Amino acid sequence: MKRMKIVYLFVVSFLLFSCINSTDLTLGSAYSTGGGIAQDTLIMKVDSTETRVSSLLEDEFVLSNNRIGKQIMSVITGTARNLVLIKTSTGKSLLIGGDQPIKTTFGWMPVNELQVGAFVYCTDGLEMIVEINVQTYNSKIYNLAFNEEIGIYGNGIVIGDYTMMQRMKSEQAIYIDP
Repeated sequence: MKRMKIVYLFVVSFLLFSCINSTDLTLGSAYSTGGGIAQDTLIMKVDSTETRVSSLLEDEFVLSNNRIGKQIMSVITGTARNLVLIKTSTGKSLLIGGDQPIKTTFGWMPVNELQVGAFVYCTDGLEMIVEINVQTYNSKIYNLAFNEEIGIYGNGIVIGDYTMMQRMKSEQAIYIDP
């Protein structure tokens, strides 16, 4: 029993101390900004034009990261006090919630797990993340849901939809027996 408690404390300590990235922000608190994207985020449509996420409506089609048009089933809105600003090596930037998925060379991961130096998928291929920091936002955020989990282009960066974000959040739940 005592050995089990020591192992438990070691694991918890490791998890807490491993959640610090190069910006000295604790991911568990500073990046817990929920999901969604800023209202000015440009989403790529099927015809390769871009439109603000705040202008999109249900039943419209956007371009998936597989280059297939996908119909929006639902537009989810909310508000956020803070969002994570990520910038790539070519100058792409995106204000996004920490729980929102983003496609990296390691697969899909929530923004709150990204680190400077990671490579993300973009319209022009892979780009390196050169900056990550939390920004005050205090405005409306948006998320899009489709009939299946997909990636879409937000400001040229591949991000996951609402359904993917919800699934990933539920899979990260930690269950401890009493």
